[in-house]
Amino acid sequence: MIEADVLLRGGVGGNGEPIMAHPPETDSDNTLQEWLKEIVNTDKGIKLDFKSLEAVRPSLELLEHVKQHLRRPVWINADILPGPNGRNAAVDAKGFLDAVTSFFPDVTLSLGWTTGWHPGKHNKGYDWVMVEEMAQILFPSL
Repeated sequence: MIEADVLLRGGVGGNGEPIMAHPPETDSDNTLQEWLKEIVNTDKGIKLDFKSLEAVRPSLELLEHVKQHLRRPVWINADILPGPNGRNAAVDAKGFLDAVTSFFPDVTLSLGWTTGWHPGKHNKGYDWVMVEEMAQILFPSL
């Protein structure tokens, strides 16, 4: 598996071109389109790690154009809930799940929590409330 961090060039409100970058960076010389063009020639699975909701739809449109050429699994990832020492969810849960399932209803989702770690301080771990909140988002009828 090869993981790619994806956001829009210029960050939130950027020009709409998905690029390979990790916040706080907002620019890159690697676009998702170019990366996908190279990936189809490999035998590797991919994990797209979305850093903003705005990057999801244009990225999935690009992925849709190459999906018939991919020979390995595709995982779609985002941090959709705040976790231990995390302040806010990086990506809105409902918006993310609605966008992803509208393009790829059977894709493997890799969902996570934002976290934070502070040296020299007691760092909170995951708790059952966090797990139950994630389960409720994924299985609302439970």
